[in-house]
Amino acid sequence: MSLPTPPPEDDPFARPPEGSTPPPPPPQYGTPPPPPPAYGTPPPPPPAYGTPPPPPPGYGAAQPSYGYPAAYASPENGQGTTALVTGILGLLCCGLLSIVAIVTGRRGMTLADSGRATNRGAAQAGMILGWIGVALWAFGLIVVVISTAVSSTSSIGAG
Repeated sequence: MSLPTPPPEDDPFARPPEGSTPPPPPPQYGTPPPPPPAYGTPPPPPPAYGTPPPPPPGYGAAQPSYGYPAAYASPENGQGTTALVTGILGLLCCGLLSIVAIVTGRRGMTLADSGRATNRGAAQAGMILGWIGVALWAFGLIVVVISTAVSSTSSIGAG
């Protein structure tokens, strides 16, 4: 009859010897998180950072924001959008719309510079497209005049 072999000393699954105390639990680092709020309790209010900015003049009273600062949208004028649309149309189909694009683009940029509009980029793009349209319109007019003059001189000399 043979005796069982004793477990090795470094076996993590070996039983502790009789009469020994268990090892202490690992130390806890930091503080435990707070318990979750009870069901039905409202969340804590957001921190107050001061008073919200006043609304722009002429836009009426602000709606209640329920603890959060109110967001105000800056005004956007129609001049910049009109300049951009007429600038594109002036390039594509009608050169006279390019003049409208220049006028409304300049007016829209002036409004944006004074703080009464937010779409300065659209106004500037419309004005630039207007100038390009006028330049192409003038170039086309010069080409038509020259070609008419050349064709009329060649027909005079041939007869």
